[in-house]
Amino acid sequence: SFLELYLPMFRYIRWGFRGDPLYIKLGSIDDATLGNGFIMGNYANPHFLPEQRIFGLSLDIDGNLFNFPYLGFQSFVGNVADFDVMGGRLFARPLLWLTVPIIKNLEIGGTFVADIDPYAFVEATTAEPITVWGVDFRLPVLSNPVASMLVFGDFVNQNDHVGGMIGLAGKLFGFL
Repeated sequence: SFLELYLPMFRYIRWGFRGDPLYIKLGSIDDATLGNGFIMGNYANPHFLPEQRIFGLSLDIDGNLFNFPYLGFQSFVGNVADFDVMGGRLFARPLLWLTVPIIKNLEIGGTFVADIDPYAFVEATTAEPITVWGVDFRLPVLSNPVASMLVFGDFVNQNDHVGGMIGLAGKLFGFL
């Protein structure tokens, strides 16, 4: 098709950086993450390079862009020409109006991801679509250029299977 022929001529086109109020990346995406990354973390669509180039889309919009920091979303499509792997996360910061320093930054989200054809690049193999959904939270405890720390957790469901995680993440000196 037209999309499969001409769009992959670009390695990628990007506006902004992950975490900015508006982030768009089109083309080869090697770091697609939704929420805490438990359902989709660092998904990459350029595995079949150079034989096959796939044109994906990653779009994140934070309500801060519209001076409404209470809501936002993240989305991803692995192949715009085929819509095979796709997902989205809607999140809210319901306590932002509070004056309590740390708890006001609590972020609660819901994620849904689907792989319509899990064996798309394997010959003579068919499988049912895979869908995964979950809820998560993120609480920045420390946020500055020198050091940051985030408490996070996820509860996830895939068919009849459930799982979860709780953890800490952060950076020290802005690069470690």
